[in-house]
Amino acid sequence: MNSLIRACPKLCSKLLLTPRPEISQAHLNTKGLCAFSMTYGAHKLFPLVGGVKSMADSAKEIASFIDEVSSKTGAPKVDIVGHSEGGVMTLYVPLTQSGTASKIERTVALGPAVHGAKYYGLTDLVWLGGDVTASMVEKVLRTFGAPAMAEMATGGAVHETFQQATGKIVQPGVKASIVMSRHDILVKPETSVVNEEGVRNLYVQDYCPQDRVGHSGLATDKSVWGIVENELLEKYDEEVTTCEAGKPI
Repeated sequence: MNSLIRACPKLCSKLLLTPRPEISQAHLNTKGLCAFSMTYGAHKLFPLVGGVKSMADSAKEIASFIDEVSSKTGAPKVDIVGHSEGGVMTLYVPLTQSGTASKIERTVALGPAVHGAKYYGLTDLVWLGGDVTASMVEKVLRTFGAPAMAEMATGGAVHETFQQATGKIVQPGVKASIVMSRHDILVKPETSVVNEEGVRNLYVQDYCPQDRVGHSGLATDKSVWGIVENELLEKYDEEVTTCEAGKPI
């Protein structure tokens, strides 16, 4: 899982946590926003495959990267943009990493599974045998060096962390935006929405009604890029200049 960071307000820094940061990163750069990316949680045997290690360990990597970006740019705070697991990380990192929230101005999460990933119903099958089968699956994933999938699923460690923090998921001083698609069948909007004061829960179709973008497409959809740009620049009343049909996957 790759990631990207942008420092704010003007000093070149946005952190983008997305499977294809190079695409969104290039777009942000054309808008005068300086972005940095990383591959966090990489598998030890397959370093180009990120987002598979324990999310607690990945959160530490990201927090360290935020410090690195801040140090190199001199920016007092950064903005974080993330897609899918990266979107979860935009909320999980400031929640769990001491002192990190004060270094973040804004987070924009695209399709985050805040309330437990279902994986097209596979999570329900895992829990058919209760804790016994769930524990077996988690052990298998850990054996193969990819525990993140289980941790983010319903009943997983990250899901439970968010449940325990209900009402205080978004940390004080952090501005949070959640971007969702009503056509996302992998991470449905009710799995992403964060009903806390000040959180902006946004639907792609409210800006671009004809865009039927699915979960994977959120990272590359130009309609979404426009929403992200407006959120980062706090141009909330501006229309999205480019809408597209979007990939329904």
